Amino acid sequence: MSLFESNILLRAFKKILKKTIYRPGTVTLILKGSLKGYKYRITDATRWAPIYGGWKPEAQRVLPFLLKQGQVAYDVGGSVGMMALLFSRLVGNQGKVFTF
Repeated sequence: MSLFESNILLRAFKKILKKTIYRPGTVTLILKGSLKGYKYRITDATRWAPIYGGWKPEAQRVLPFLLKQGQVAYDVGGSVGMMALLFSRLVGNQGKVFTF
């Protein structure tokens, strides 16, 4: 059980944030992780992990060793776009990212 789920006050605070600062359609900055500083559009499916960098930590550690500037990357099963955004950062302007 996460900290937000275990504490009623924090759950209430999370609800307030989702209705004010992190409403669907809002663009926010990613605060931590390998995409820190990138802009990200909140969707109905968005959880907190993209904002604080907690999404797929293993992938964030391994992918920089696998993808290099100028390569082509395929995101098969793309959802809210976090992997595609990371792929894009890693392959740079000369690379290409295809998301399905």
